[in-house]
Amino acid sequence: MTPSHRRRKLAIDIAIALLVVPPCVLCNLPFLFWLGSAVEEYQNRIPFDSASWRDNVVGQTCNVNPIRLRMIDDLLGRHQLVGKSKAEIDELFGVPPEGSFFEGYDYVYWLGPERGFIRIDSEWLAIKFEDGQVIKADIVRD
Repeated sequence: MTPSHRRRKLAIDIAIALLVVPPCVLCNLPFLFWLGSAVEEYQNRIPFDSASWRDNVVGQTCNVNPIRLRMIDDLLGRHQLVGKSKAEIDELFGVPPEGSFFEGYDYVYWLGPERGFIRIDSEWLAIKFEDGQVIKADIVRD
């Protein structure tokens, strides 16, 4: 499909959606808030930088768009964490604070308040090691 066909199809899809969606603005408010927060989150993404990651202090929960949360998608897109050694992770992220309330993970890094319209929980990068190598890396919520 050519780009002009894609644009035409998108325009038709939007027109159909506008006809199907109730014209009541109040009915669409939750969707509009969700869409706005998704667009804002996407626009605030930044490239991963190891020094900025390490300088981002745990506990800056008042920050709506913390550095780590803004760069996590780029980090996971550019770096294959599974297979890295513990020393490589220490160099890349620094050693996290002791104690984790996520069972089954060895390192846990606070990213920030969860992304989305309603920010109730926090997001964390959780890493599990086996024989000194990463075997699992997940974004988890508390």
